[in-house]
Amino acid sequence: MSRDHDEFLLVGALLLTCDEEDSYYSDGAVLVSGSRIADLGSSSELLEKYPDITRIDLSGKLLMPGLINTHIHCRMSVLRGLAEDLSLEEWLQKTYVFRKSYLDDETQKMGVKLSLAESIKAGVTTVADMSFHQFLYYPIVEQSQMRAVLYDATMDVYYDSPRGKEIKQFIQRSAPERITLGAALHAPYSTTPELLDWFKQEIVDGSDVPYSIHLAEIKSEIEESWEKYGMSSTAWLAENGLLSSRMQAVHGVWLEDDDIRLLADHNVSISHNPESNMKLGAGVAPVVKFLEHDLLVGLGTDGAASNNDLDLFGEADTAGKLQKVYYKDPEILDAKKLIQILTREGAESLGLGEKTGSVEQGKQADLITIDLNQLHLTPLYNIHSQLAYSVRGHDVVDVWIAGREVMQDRQLKTLDESSLLEEISRENYRINRQRKQEKELLKSE
Repeated sequence: MSRDHDEFLLVGALLLTCDEEDSYYSDGAVLVSGSRIADLGSSSELLEKYPDITRIDLSGKLLMPGLINTHIHCRMSVLRGLAEDLSLEEWLQKTYVFRKSYLDDETQKMGVKLSLAESIKAGVTTVADMSFHQFLYYPIVEQSQMRAVLYDATMDVYYDSPRGKEIKQFIQRSAPERITLGAALHAPYSTTPELLDWFKQEIVDGSDVPYSIHLAEIKSEIEESWEKYGMSSTAWLAENGLLSSRMQAVHGVWLEDDDIRLLADHNVSISHNPESNMKLGAGVAPVVKFLEHDLLVGLGTDGAASNNDLDLFGEADTAGKLQKVYYKDPEILDAKKLIQILTREGAESLGLGEKTGSVEQGKQADLITIDLNQLHLTPLYNIHSQLAYSVRGHDVVDVWIAGREVMQDRQLKTLDESSLLEEISRENYRINRQRKQEKELLKSE
């Protein structure tokens, strides 16, 4: 049954707001009007105030803000499981060759759809996607109704190509409230001084859009920077005027104390992607140090080609336990902090804190429900602990973004899941057949 209404009342839920006071209601309700949260409180209070509003009963469910995935490569989902057990350098080379050999624009669009569908089904309502040629994928993001920050990326090999013009046109286009347009440098090791100058002039100084860069992801990046410039890659970016509050640094595994202070001095935010870093053997980011320096930190899954899933609840579980092992301290990065990073602080790290990340009056109605009546979520003593260490993406039941229900009872409403699976299966069959034919041809020569 359709539950599409311009105004409706969600009632009977365990409501976790994730606001600064971490308010919650054991029998909570939220009034949604248009795209916004118009009111919230106890069910009895709101039912009395709004007796004639359409009601949706959420008894037995948790209601909370949608999750914020601060770093993803949506198109890379079609490479899931391809380049396994490799270093980052080898992984980049293998995925690059494969994309050039087998993936056209239409196939990569399927990857974007797949990532968005998987993300919604895992309770994610905002993604920050770094991809080349974002203009190709923008219509799919719009169709999905996902809230998104779209970073249009460039790197050294594109310096003399139309990439610069495409990026400038992209960030200047009009977009709905849900979609923020930005730009990205791939990484210091794939950026020349000439490209850095262009980015500084056109993006940092010539616009007001957010921008992102993979930073200090691998040790060799730092070693190369010291060899070329006599300083760390973070210091090189600072010296060239790249650091600002509009900048998002992704990974930060090999940041030294001086680098962290530089980022903090310029209010740069960090996207922490522990599972991708672990799988590629990159190392462990010193997240506790980031937080001690008051850096805004969000969680990201990275792309499904290096993770290999987009389950942000699972990412939080990994992030918390990894820091405890790394620092040999079970008390750090506790469950409550992990949920704050998944929601409100993740939104703040993307500059979206005024819009989303918590259930508060006036904010966008980006909401999810979780079915608590399950074996692996029983019994319930501490809701933050349950969310951080027990809940997984498949426990999410309903999702609203900007007041529109995009998933109801695990059924997607803006993307056709069955058709998407069929399309990708056909394309996967085509690619595997082509690869087999090429192998047989090589053997016969």
